[in-house]
Amino acid sequence: MSLITVAQLKEICPVHNNVANEKLESPILLYQETAIRDVLGTKLYDHLIANTSSTSPPYTTLISNYIKPALAWGAFSNCFYELHYQFSQNGINVHRTENTEPVDASTLKVISEDYKGKAQFYLDRLITHLRAKYTLYPKY
Repeated sequence: MSLITVAQLKEICPVHNNVANEKLESPILLYQETAIRDVLGTKLYDHLIANTSSTSPPYTTLISNYIKPALAWGAFSNCFYELHYQFSQNGINVHRTENTEPVDASTLKVISEDYKGKAQFYLDRLITHLRAKYTLYPKY
C-alpha cells in the first residue's frame, strides 16, 4: 500500500497529466520503501500503512504535511531516467514522439539533481518534524 497516490504526486510535482500512472507507481513504492521507511522506522511505518484510511491527528498531519510532500518529490526525482529511456528486449532506447525532442543525458542529470535537492529538503523537513514532535508518535 502506498502513502500517496499517483494523482497526489501529479498535484504536488510538475508531472504532466499524460504521463501514464503505471510509470509513476513503481518510483513511489520504491522511494517509500527505501527512504520513507528508513526515516519513520519500521514500527511507525507499519502503523501508518496498516491504518492509512483510519488515521487521526496527529497522524493525519504527519501524512499530509510531511510524508506526502517528501514522498512525492522523492519519487519524482527518481523517475527521470525511467521516463526518458525505454527498456526493451532490443536494449535501452530514448523515448521520442512526433512533437518532442528529448533532452541530452547531461541536461537530464542537471534536472534530476535539482529535483533531488527538493526531495532532500522535504525529507529533512519530515525528519525535523519527527524529532521535534516525537512524543506525538509513540511508535517512532
